[in-house]
Amino acid sequence: MKLKILTGPDNKILRTKSIEIARKEIKKKKIVNLLRDMRDTLSADDLGLAAPQVGFNLRAVLVRLNSGTPHARVMAMINPEIISAGPETEIAEEGCLSLPNIFVKVKRLKSLTVKFFDERFSLS
Repeated sequence: MKLKILTGPDNKILRTKSIEIARKEIKKKKIVNLLRDMRDTLSADDLGLAAPQVGFNLRAVLVRLNSGTPHARVMAMINPEIISAGPETEIAEEGCLSLPNIFVKVKRLKSLTVKFFDERFSLS
């Protein structure tokens, strides 16, 4: 089911720190359904979607890896945590589904390592 994407720079849900999903909850139907619905909501051109953007203050995101290549795929990350970051940064123009029609240059790390659970509750 396609979910409504919340918008606005002052939206309280988008400004609230998300909570970790308890280990025992990850395989439950509620979380599985949320991730499925988030996939249905993510369009082919979107690079990512976080649970708060669809109204759930939970630490769950979808990211599109290798966008624009034959190896592109969408990966779910539950309770992602950055564990290391490379020293190099780059500046690129970015947009956000929750701030439609706004594009700004953002400084980002070129590489980082993330620890997270996937949809099968495998630690990656």
